[in-house]
Amino acid sequence: MLEVNSIRVTLGKFELKDITFSTSENDSIVILGPSGSGKTSLLKTILGIYTPDEGTIFYRGKDITYFPLNKRQIAYVPQKPTLFPHMTVQENLEYALTLNHIPKQEREKRINNILEFMGLEEKRNRLPKNLSGGELHRISIGRALILDFPLILLDEPLSGIDKRKAKKIIKLLKKAKEVYNKTIIYVTHDINDATELANKVIILNEGQIERFATPEDIMENPKSQFIAEFFNFENIFSGFIYYEDNHTFFIPEKTSKEIKIFLSDDLKLKQSKKITITIRPEEIILSPKKMDFTSARNCFKGKIIEIIENLSSNVKVVLDCGIRITAVITRTSKKKLDIKEGKEMCAVFKASSVYIID
Repeated sequence: MLEVNSIRVTLGKFELKDITFSTSENDSIVILGPSGSGKTSLLKTILGIYTPDEGTIFYRGKDITYFPLNKRQIAYVPQKPTLFPHMTVQENLEYALTLNHIPKQEREKRINNILEFMGLEEKRNRLPKNLSGGELHRISIGRALILDFPLILLDEPLSGIDKRKAKKIIKLLKKAKEVYNKTIIYVTHDINDATELANKVIILNEGQIERFATPEDIMENPKSQFIAEFFNFENIFSGFIYYEDNHTFFIPEKTSKEIKIFLSDDLKLKQSKKITITIRPEEIILSPKKMDFTSARNCFKGKIIEIIENLSSNVKVVLDCGIRITAVITRTSKKKLDIKEGKEMCAVFKASSVYIID
């Protein structure tokens, strides 16, 4: 569908460097990264607003690197809905079709279809000023769907609307992708959008692709400290590796704690090599005492120093075990274990729950 090959784009002092990735039909690619990492710049390069200094962009088998924007047949949804204020909902939808010389009968058919899909049939004769924020965003997305273009680029289209409405529109986008057989490239800074919508994620950092993988691969193995921190991973430690009696240990810096870790056969690290690890909080079990009958090889006794609760069904529990360890447990477990600040507990986890990220 889309192949981006080693593109470099210079924009003043900022530069997109060696950007390479490809999409298949019906993919949902989410581009993530901190502010200023180049997310919108990459989207605008694919769209044709910016021209690469190097590299190529192929779309449906054609080299479109230097095609003008209006010849690319790529739909675009900007951050803020840009509907014509003097046109009704129907007229705004029809305008894009008229520009593309779609016959009147076909225009009417597509408009009716999109309005029904969006649940906005009753709003067809309203002006944009008489629509809610969520309705404006839906019409903006509908205007991209109504064109017979297989690729849609969306630049943070849900910024500025509340999470409840945003979640509904994400679900609508997922459904639209299947119903209309679209490929989506979606820019956001919201990790929840990525895990909800994407089958692949591009993580940008200072104009370069840090990672291109499925959300599941990234969450299971972030592979770098930047990604782990960006995805709000807890329990990130730098330290040293050492081997003893056929076991592999990690010692966090400035401590004498020994964390048993598992290394696959293809990963050979030198004795005393400095590395960074992370331990997923969801893979840590809290127990009032050391668990004898378990395959978990790590057990650290500590005092609960913080309990973090929100509207979710889970609770974060932070322990001082000589190192700061955060575990995630259910509310049921919190009650059963009588979790409270100052109480001593054991943090228990398997060697395979330790991931090397740098």
